[in-house]
Amino acid sequence: MGRRRLVRDAFPRDAALVSFVAALILVGVALRFRPAGGPVAPVAGIVGAVLLVQLVVLTLRHQETMAALEEPLRCVVEHARGESIAVEGEGLVALESALEGIADRQRQLREAQASADLLQTRAEQARYELATLVQHLPVATVALSAFGEAMLLNRAAKALLGVTGRDTVGKPVAEVVSEPAVAAALTEALKLPEPGARRDLEVRLGPEGAPRVLAISVVALPDAEGRVGGVAAAIRDVSYEKEVEKVKSDFVSGVSHELKTPLASIKAFAEILSDGEVAGTGEIRRICTCIETEVDRLTRLINNLLNLSKIEAGIIRLTRTTFPARELLERVTQVLEPHASKRRQTLRTELSEYLPSLTADRDMVEQMVINLVSNAVKYTPEGGSVWLRGKVAGRSLLVEVEDNGPGIAPEHQERVFDKFYRVPGERAAGTGLGLPLARRLARMHGGDIALSSEPGRGACFRLTLPVGSTPHDQPTQEALECARPS
Repeated sequence: MGRRRLVRDAFPRDAALVSFVAALILVGVALRFRPAGGPVAPVAGIVGAVLLVQLVVLTLRHQETMAALEEPLRCVVEHARGESIAVEGEGLVALESALEGIADRQRQLREAQASADLLQTRAEQARYELATLVQHLPVATVALSAFGEAMLLNRAAKALLGVTGRDTVGKPVAEVVSEPAVAAALTEALKLPEPGARRDLEVRLGPEGAPRVLAISVVALPDAEGRVGGVAAAIRDVSYEKEVEKVKSDFVSGVSHELKTPLASIKAFAEILSDGEVAGTGEIRRICTCIETEVDRLTRLINNLLNLSKIEAGIIRLTRTTFPARELLERVTQVLEPHASKRRQTLRTELSEYLPSLTADRDMVEQMVINLVSNAVKYTPEGGSVWLRGKVAGRSLLVEVEDNGPGIAPEHQERVFDKFYRVPGERAAGTGLGLPLARRLARMHGGDIALSSEPGRGACFRLTLPVGSTPHDQPTQEALECARPS
């Protein structure tokens, strides 16, 4: 029973070792149970030949195990030569010990193989997780070898750089990246002096008027010998940030101009009055009127800035009253007609006979319409015309402000409602706050402002305000969200 268990435990995977152990057991059995003084040379000779063949294979694979089998093998070889020797009990014990050693060795090999397989599986899993992480990073990531060949482009990089092919690894970066400027910048980064060195680059693509700007941060990678073996780069599209910077710069310039002009006028008029160079009451009155006009201009600018800040902070308060819409539109016409006349423009009013009353913040509604009409007067050339129309559209009041000015190109029509934005090439003075403020005030009242225009054929702004009222003096959260810049 002990020998059966020993054979079962020692049963190996290797076919050569199986046949070797089986033959060895047969020899042992033959020697153990042969008749007293009976011959065993024929059987031992055949089996011995098999054992010698297997021994060559097993010696290469199981040298440690062979050492334990030295004594039993010696006995088998001697019987194969025809020598008759007695196998004592110690020989069988040695054979059993050798077989047990084989079984232990096989168990150790299987355990070692299982551990190696587990480590390999974990390494492959870690490699897969790392590759998946890099591929799904929101930042475009590119890696190049020391020879300028693409080692890695994640999904964000392919989308940003317009790479369509899947097989990109090992190809020169100039073949993979369609933008020569980007490929040249990455190749140039291979000249970094040492591993870990960094460089920040900026590449401008596209037309001069609307460039696409890419910010590239590059770091040198080490090779096995500690030299620069490639580079890794993170690429971001910073076109919007650059545009915001430009808009802010233009805004500061515009505000400075808007403040400087009226302040200079006020200062000049004040000096005239203080020097006593004014002759007559009429001249004094004229100068005072000019000063008052410039102060009003400054007041409007400051109010626009404050109102925009309040809207974005969500703290503006509506004071709702009920008033006739016709009366408000006629007042706007009276306020802005002198400005149109100075530019030899015609301000035409077309109001429906059945205009309703509105329940809204009267000052804010008036500010919306003034901003729209003054914007039309500002951008319409001298001798042009501006129309102010009012009518009912469903359950809303529709106010249209149309001009026959230069018009607005489609790509700029939505942008004119962005804070600080001004159409490129326009020379009219302004801060870019009037239209954004008007739209946000309209949305706070549950309405909106839309624009339709064609270059060279003027523009038409349409203000819609609901006729119904909300019995609260605070705008709803939804209205505030709509009023804030997107």
